[in-house]
Amino acid sequence: MPTPISLPAGLTLTSPWFDVSHPLPSVHTNARYDIVAPPSLDLTIPHPNFPADEIWPSKPPRMETYCEANTVTHPLVSPLATRKEDWRGACPVFVGVGWEGMMDEGEVFGRRVTMENLGGEGGKVVFDGWVGMPHCFR
Repeated sequence: MPTPISLPAGLTLTSPWFDVSHPLPSVHTNARYDIVAPPSLDLTIPHPNFPADEIWPSKPPRMETYCEANTVTHPLVSPLATRKEDWRGACPVFVGVGWEGMMDEGEVFGRRVTMENLGGEGGKVVFDGWVGMPHCFR
C-alpha cells in the first residue's frame, strides 16, 4: 500500500518522458523532428552510445541512460507502468509536447490521469500538443 503524501497544487510537464522503454510509435515516427535520437533497433547497442570514460560504465555496457536496464519498467522509472487506479485523486496536470519522440507518452499519461477515466476521482488534465515544435521548445 502506498504511503500517503501531500499533493502539490499542480504539475506542469514539458516534453515529459513517461516510459523509458520507448514503446510507442512517436519515438520513431517523430524522429526526424526530434533532437533526441530514437534507440537503435539493435538492442545490443547502448542508447545513447556514449564513448567509454571513467564515469560512464563500459563493462558491462550501460544500455539505458537513466537507469539500469532491469528497472526500465518500474513505475518509479517509467510512470506509464503504473496502474491507472494509482492516479486517483491526482492534482491538476498540464502536459505540453511538440512533434517529438515522447509525444505519444504524454497523451497516454494525460488520458490515464483524467477524471473521466477514473470515475470522477482523477485530476484535471490539460494536454497541449504543438504542431511542428521540437523537444522542450518552451
